[in-house]
Amino acid sequence: MATINKQRPDSAKAGWSPDLAEQSERPDPMGRRYHSGWGIAKIINWVIMALAGIVFFVIIWLPHLAMWATISVSAVFIATVLMLFILQSPKDVNPYLDENGTAV
Repeated sequence: MATINKQRPDSAKAGWSPDLAEQSERPDPMGRRYHSGWGIAKIINWVIMALAGIVFFVIIWLPHLAMWATISVSAVFIATVLMLFILQSPKDVNPYLDENGTAV
């Protein structure tokens, strides 16, 4: 029975291989804004949005609560969704966008 020998490609013949110097030149995919106050604000925004969504579903099933509670929770949820547009990362640090800002 014939056996197939697995051969490793030669690094010189294989073409490009990553170099540590080249890897350090790549931009940080999360960007500097993620580790600053912007990132903390994003995390807080997502937490408030999730809590507002959960509270909304609890409130709509409780008939004894006033209408203002439902409107208030809905307003908080809408505000956090709109806040995501303000807190979004710039397109130059997002690795999933091309030069036109379109998702790849």
